Amino acid sequence: MKNGQCTKCGAGDIKKMPFKGGHRDFRQITSFSRGIKLTEYVCCGCGFVETYLADMSDVAKIKEKCTTVGRKK
Repeated sequence: MKNGQCTKCGAGDIKKMPFKGGHRDFRQITSFSRGIKLTEYVCCGCGFVETYLADMSDVAKIKEKCTTVGRKK
């Protein structure tokens, strides 16, 4: 969706906004560092939402503090 096209329905009306919280629980990310910011991309065609780190340098913090899911490569 970052390229302006919905990954679910293919629509091209995508809006970008800072993550403000809500019903999803991001305590695992925010509990160890209040400085990690998220950005959401919302498809105005089907309502699908994708959430990304606003700053990719925060990946190092997450790798250090969070548990790996699935097979580690």
